[in-house]
Amino acid sequence: MSEQSYRFGVYWVRDDIPYAESVRKFIEQFDFRDRTQFEPLQTTNRRNKLFAFYFAPADRRMVVKISSVDPDLSRRRRAALFMTSLAKNYPRASFAGARILEQAGIPGATAVAYWTFRPDFRRMDGYYLYEEVPAQTSVYRFRESVRGEPSALERHAYERMIDEIADITRNMHDQGIRHGALELGNFLVDFGNGTPRPADEADADGPKLYLIDTDRVSRARIRQPFFKRVLDFNCLRRLDFDREGRRVFVQRYLGPDYSPGWWRLLELWRIRRFRLKKWLRGELRGSNSRLQPR
Repeated sequence: MSEQSYRFGVYWVRDDIPYAESVRKFIEQFDFRDRTQFEPLQTTNRRNKLFAFYFAPADRRMVVKISSVDPDLSRRRRAALFMTSLAKNYPRASFAGARILEQAGIPGATAVAYWTFRPDFRRMDGYYLYEEVPAQTSVYRFRESVRGEPSALERHAYERMIDEIADITRNMHDQGIRHGALELGNFLVDFGNGTPRPADEADADGPKLYLIDTDRVSRARIRQPFFKRVLDFNCLRRLDFDREGRRVFVQRYLGPDYSPGWWRLLELWRIRRFRLKKWLRGELRGSNSRLQPR
């Protein structure tokens, strides 16, 4: 199916889902405008608003991501965001990115549809609809909640999260896919029963992670193995583990290909793209505050 037009914009609904026709009616009849059915979800991005709701025709919960310019922003900031929205269709990019990950077998949200809606000539809102991920928290929120003196169970769960993130990202990069927003907050965590479990329990060898925020997913253009890996490491620089956690992550990510040089490359990427003078100055002093946990 191709992109379809309706009165106030365009939409695209997946044909391979059993409730596709119900989603089309949801869009064409403007049911998405009734926000009394929506439960707001937490997000730090002022461009986007997230809402969860129960979609009866599918008998499951959905999440709709609404890309709109916050009216509380300054006029200059609103104008800048509006211009970037003209250059990039964020709902379409999120939908396409989620489909790329799904087809590659990377765990994430199941994309359902995207559409645009122009409430007036000055504004174009974008909507991206996907099935809610069965998660209780994100890796970032879990880490922040157990700072200080984590229990052995919590420490084990966090170590398994690092391993799982390494496995997911290596699998993704091996297939020539990049995610431009690899952050701990974009890995959602499902503990199954809602809490960390002992490692010796059945099917409890670690939490299941889902990768979200897919509007910056793309395919790698450079295929030469060495240079591709260098650029892949640039994607990893936002993973905010502590220094030892980053070393463990790189060792898991590279497996038998690991060498200290690759860990140092990640540290360099983290200093805002090879600010070599600052890094060397810190190394000569014996430490580099820019490399400490944030």
